[in-house]
Amino acid sequence: KYTVLAGDEAFGLYAISDAVKYYSSALDLARRLRDSAYNSHIYPRLGRALLLNSEYDRGLELYTRMQDEAEASGNKVMLLEALLALATLHAEPSELWDDDLARSLCRQALELAQELGDRAAEARIYWILTLTEVRSSHEQQSIEYSKKALALAEELGLMELKALVLNDVSQAYGFIERLDLWKSSLDEARSILRELGR
Repeated sequence: KYTVLAGDEAFGLYAISDAVKYYSSALDLARRLRDSAYNSHIYPRLGRALLLNSEYDRGLELYTRMQDEAEASGNKVMLLEALLALATLHAEPSELWDDDLARSLCRQALELAQELGDRAAEARIYWILTLTEVRSSHEQQSIEYSKKALALAEELGLMELKALVLNDVSQAYGFIERLDLWKSSLDEARSILRELGR
């Protein structure tokens, strides 16, 4: 518990190397003690910290292990989180970018999110697809996914996610030379992030 809290504190302070150290220790302790209570929290946080530290291969290995563990234990909530993490990893600009794999993972995640009734996860999936399609130069498809993500984010009060979607879809508007929508999307994203203190 306290190692996880130390990791959270370091993560919150953007002390990423310290966060990696604490979360890695917490995961090792959880394994040795056969205590999986914190795994759904540790895996995504450690994975995100690894990616912020540009340790993409370790992040991929960790998320894959998370998926394997979730499937073996039948933990559908953790499996959904693993699929979302892997899809995001393959959708974001890095050496691991793979649009086909990101889409495939999103399809699996969407089916599971709908089964679990997790509408916040659905919103995240549509955001990941927005990002995937804009990076694949499928601007219209990116815009369509962004509309679904924005509707859910607005309904559920997921303002940080709304800002992310607006920021990413602005690229699609820029590519199709809708500079009015490009500007308004960026302005709204900035406004939301300022309100959230980010």
